[in-house]
Amino acid sequence: MFKSAEKDYPDILPVLTSLRFWAAFAVAFQHCCMLILENAAPDLTTQVPIISKLYLGVDFFFILSGFVLTHVYLEKLRHKTLSVRGFYVKRIARIYPAYLCAFVIALTQLTTFSALGITDPPDPSLSISTILLYLFCFHAWWDFHLTTINGPSWSISVEWFAYLVFPLLLILYNRTSLYVGAFITLLALAACWLVASGEVGQPLTRLDFDFGILRIIPEFMGGIWLYKFGKKYELRYFDLKAFCALTALMLGLMFFLAGDFWIVLTFSAFIFLGAEQARQNYHWSLCSGNALYLGEISYSVYLLHIPLLEITLSLMKLGHFSDDTQMALLFLALLAVLPAAMLSYALIETPMRRSINKRFGQQTENNKTEKTGLNPPVP
Repeated sequence: MFKSAEKDYPDILPVLTSLRFWAAFAVAFQHCCMLILENAAPDLTTQVPIISKLYLGVDFFFILSGFVLTHVYLEKLRHKTLSVRGFYVKRIARIYPAYLCAFVIALTQLTTFSALGITDPPDPSLSISTILLYLFCFHAWWDFHLTTINGPSWSISVEWFAYLVFPLLLILYNRTSLYVGAFITLLALAACWLVASGEVGQPLTRLDFDFGILRIIPEFMGGIWLYKFGKKYELRYFDLKAFCALTALMLGLMFFLAGDFWIVLTFSAFIFLGAEQARQNYHWSLCSGNALYLGEISYSVYLLHIPLLEITLSLMKLGHFSDDTQMALLFLALLAVLPAAMLSYALIETPMRRSINKRFGQQTENNKTEKTGLNPPVP
């Protein structure tokens, strides 16, 4: 299955960019289905084959972030050209404009419909400290018992934590062997798993606003280690048949509601396989321009889908709709996320990212980060 790597990864990893869209849309689709089931059959929300497991798309992003950031910055570290300041500027430029836009939309929806008496008041009530925690992306680092403002934003908060510690983790993994790195990663997984199940009382892959950083730490570290493994070894089989077989395995695990650990493990295999296809210059439909564009707008898809679904739910309270009509309206809202994400990407993400990088970044840095198309979930 593996052999010693004969060449390095190229700058561009197109399949990984394209897969981001499908991971983000899977999370959005799952949230839409769960909103429908909560009204129609709440007991089934955790028992529907495949759909009940789509929330794990977030974990795909956590592993991917560690992998791609290592791809971009490992050689810079080794050649002593890594600028920590430049790294943080690029991360802020990448995540914050769209994050702030989605936050304002979600906060407006929450307060406006509540003030009009259409929806219940926020519980717990909004406060200045709550707003500040969201604005600075600290809201999922601890269980602060906050009002939920745009549910998916918790993953952006923990991604920001991972970015803050990434330079230190990169140095650590660069100085250790593959075996020691694997041991450190497994140790982090075991520690976070034990704290989550013992102290928090939740499975690790169910943490979000309550200590969500425990969920990202081992997966982000796993992505870093996976990249180092890929620098040394390559796959013997990397074609479309391998991708289809892996897809069948993943869907089978989801269909039979297998343990989250095994499903997340297949995500690591997808990332490794997608990077290998780039290394071997293997081109197929996920390398097309349209597929790459969908990957580029995936961050906005992820951030905007809950605000749009919540607005739709609030508006539906103004009338009396049948269950079928409500379901249709929610799916239409989900489809509307795509043009909204396109607008966000064109009018907010791209121009603001360029503006922040131009003003605060270092012009000497190359654009390898942009070529890989990394977007956190960041889904």
